[in-house]
Amino acid sequence: MFKLKKTKTGFTLVEMLVVIAVIGVLAAIVYASFSNSRAQARDRIRMEHMKQLQVALELYKDKYGRYPARGCVSDQAVAPWWSGNVVSSAQVAGCQNYIVGHANGINFVPDFIEELPTDPRPSTLAGRGLLYRTDAVGTMYAIMYNLSVESLLVYDKTHPFARAQSSQCASTPPEARTYFLSSPSRTAACW
Repeated sequence: MFKLKKTKTGFTLVEMLVVIAVIGVLAAIVYASFSNSRAQARDRIRMEHMKQLQVALELYKDKYGRYPARGCVSDQAVAPWWSGNVVSSAQVAGCQNYIVGHANGINFVPDFIEELPTDPRPSTLAGRGLLYRTDAVGTMYAIMYNLSVESLLVYDKTHPFARAQSSQCASTPPEARTYFLSSPSRTAACW
């Protein structure tokens, strides 16, 4: 009679190592993909913050005939025109109330916007964050996320968030890591 050989069931060590290596490579690819998606999502949040802030500023102007005043500024001699929620730098110090009403008793927050936006990914690098600028009489404004953009960079001057939104600004290349919006009454800005 024939004797049947007993076969061992299971995986060899080499097979297990190959499977673990394949799973590791796939996990690295998926992680890299999700990492980029998170950066793009934060950039979209920055764009939405700017649009919401722009709507609130326009509502304020419709009611009071001018744009609201700047809030806190760290050094009036260094940067008298910017206020914002950025990491402390030579220009501005981070603060939460960087846009205020133009007179006592008039509030920008919460009357026109529930709370002032901040960068979805705070940074420890100086100068990064959301900035607001207005002229002395409140007829024009500019808002920007300075050096915060991670993935959806702005290289085209015709982009809605380009710093120089005109072909007239050919000598001034846009800053790719900055989103910029200004009041509709403002002419083409080559900042």
